[in-house]
Amino acid sequence: MSKTSTSSQASSTSTSDRSNAPPVLAPAISRIKPRVSDAATQGPTGLILPKSKGNFDDSTLVQEKTSFATLDVAPWLVASLSAMAITKPTGIQKGCIQEILNGKDVIGGSRTGSGKTVAFAVPILQKWAEDPVGIFAVVLTPTRELALQIFEQIKAISAPQSLKPLLITGGADMRTQALALSQRPHIIIATPGRLADHITTSGADTTAALKRTRIVVLDEADRLLASGPGSMLPDIETCLSAHPLPHPPPTLHQTYLQIPTQAREAYLHTLLLTPRNALKSTLIFTNRTQTATLLSRLLHALNHRSTSLHSLLPQAQRTANLARFRARAARILVATDVASRGLDIPDVELVVNYDVPRNPDDYVHRVGRTARAGRKGEAITMVGQRDVALVLAIEERVGRKMEEWKEEGVNVETRVVREGLKVVGERKREVVVGMEEGRDERGNRIRGKIRRLE
Repeated sequence: MSKTSTSSQASSTSTSDRSNAPPVLAPAISRIKPRVSDAATQGPTGLILPKSKGNFDDSTLVQEKTSFATLDVAPWLVASLSAMAITKPTGIQKGCIQEILNGKDVIGGSRTGSGKTVAFAVPILQKWAEDPVGIFAVVLTPTRELALQIFEQIKAISAPQSLKPLLITGGADMRTQALALSQRPHIIIATPGRLADHITTSGADTTAALKRTRIVVLDEADRLLASGPGSMLPDIETCLSAHPLPHPPPTLHQTYLQIPTQAREAYLHTLLLTPRNALKSTLIFTNRTQTATLLSRLLHALNHRSTSLHSLLPQAQRTANLARFRARAARILVATDVASRGLDIPDVELVVNYDVPRNPDDYVHRVGRTARAGRKGEAITMVGQRDVALVLAIEERVGRKMEEWKEEGVNVETRVVREGLKVVGERKREVVVGMEEGRDERGNRIRGKIRRLE
């Protein structure tokens, strides 16, 4: 599924056939135009310009001769836009159109009147025209007036084609809308409240086609996602629940390792040192930040090149730790679910669920950090005696049974008993004492208040 969100401040797009890339930030449009030389050396404000990825090129954004044709827009769309006197792409359109066509999630921001609707409508219509069946896209926007405006603009741009858009807002008859939904429109433009009402009351026959949606747009995303009184978040969650969720890729080998809970650290230490795993770039997930902190320090004390990523770390340290892992300076990253979504962490070969996630969807996002872009990967879930029900729920969610973890010539239990329990127990006591004394991994005292481990 693809998601796109837009607002006068922020816009984002995501696609179901994307290549697991991180969201691309489209440029914020300023009233003061930068000099070409400045833009070329510094890059536009708010824009990610990773050299190796080539997501955006500065010249694309400032080049005067950029046209819709040079953005790979189909000729029929170029002609349709020209008939509407839209001949030159704006900054938000230059930044978004090609990225959405390439299947990437996009977040963009620009002022009102800068052409955000065209920025997401054009690539959606182009991709739809390649496979014009079923509900291809859903656009959510906070007000009826905005929904009508988007509906009319999409109808105008798609005039040369046989597109069937559908407007779903309050103030109209629910039964008429339910009938139209059941007839498989191509694009739905809706307010969250009314679409959520249909999902919860109109029946599965009416909303079944939503499960095949390829792209979701959140227009005026800052308003849609605002919390507080009158928040639309509950309705947004209901709307998104009807859309397809990702499944683990077929190149992912999903396994489990049954362990005694009291020896979990020793089993992990031993597992990381087997011949098959000893050199792999590994991401270890825990359910709690305290566990991630303790585990990262313990692995460091056991001479594993490890670092951590969780919400209690200062932002500067989180950025530095993630950079170490990406550069292979640290082979192991111990993290909470903060690392399971959105982050671009290439070349992760092994994901270990040290704690079984409580929500099966969290499992999907965790193991999705490996086996990316067609590469092979492995996920090992460490299962204690109280985790069986959680594993069964995960297997039902992903539609596949986990296999018992095995490695030829390796008996993990024997290695734990012979080598792991004693050394891990000793190092854990040292780590706990150091943390209680307010020392970092290197034994240096940390400033500030230290909370004792219980």
